[in-house]
Amino acid sequence: MKLKIGAVLTAAAGGGLFFAVAPNGDKTRRRRLRVFQCRRFAHRGLHDRESGVPENSLAAFEKAADAGYGIELDVRLTKDGIPIVIHDENTMRVCGADHIVADTSFAELRALTLSGSEEKIPSFEEALERINGRVPLIIEVKNGHDTAAICPAVMRKLYLYPGFYCVQSFSPFVLKWFRDHEPNVLRGQLSFDFFEPTYDRGEAWPVKFAASYLVENVLSRPDYIAYDIHSRSSLPLIVNRKWFGTPFASWTVRSRTEMEEADDRGDIVIFEGFLPEK
Repeated sequence: MKLKIGAVLTAAAGGGLFFAVAPNGDKTRRRRLRVFQCRRFAHRGLHDRESGVPENSLAAFEKAADAGYGIELDVRLTKDGIPIVIHDENTMRVCGADHIVADTSFAELRALTLSGSEEKIPSFEEALERINGRVPLIIEVKNGHDTAAICPAVMRKLYLYPGFYCVQSFSPFVLKWFRDHEPNVLRGQLSFDFFEPTYDRGEAWPVKFAASYLVENVLSRPDYIAYDIHSRSSLPLIVNRKWFGTPFASWTVRSRTEMEEADDRGDIVIFEGFLPEK
């Protein structure tokens, strides 16, 4: 009797986990995703600091679009509610000045320059105007913000955008917002192995588990999974790829060897530091 109860509980737990990690399986949405699957995406634009083209700059986006590469970029919200394109929550690494983006106004941030160049931190609106639908966009909405503030601010700039785009985030709550309020927008769940010591950000064990093993899919029901190319062996990843046929994006691909590895799996390639074939 105990064995039967144990088997039932194990099956129930397995079924629950199977349900939790499932993506959005809509075939129409899968077809819409194909435009992203046949592109290479320049991570934060086609940047090269040595030649004066910083990451997430208008110059980097111009270079990527001119070369025919898709563009991956990051969006944060300023103190006065302006969506801007920057990866870090602090401007020190890219601007050499110590400002928390969320605590600083757009005007103050515009006084800074990127990586010793003449480039400024662009607003999200400026980036969209510069790219102007020439290539597909992968827009990472950064977590750490009030979801009810950043998500509508991003969408207000996208309503009239003339090109293809999708959104992705590490935050399942960001993607849940898009699922509930903008269901037509394609969405990708970003993740990696949060248990890797080099990636340790001090999160609680349940948070690490949910993020690493894609349990957050129960909230976001993503159209694709964007996972670190170096950590891909967990069971939920295998289940998503083999059982559900979930599309994947590999980040960040930094060599042709890694690109070939991603290509062999049929992944969307988000690259940096070299020029792949288009």
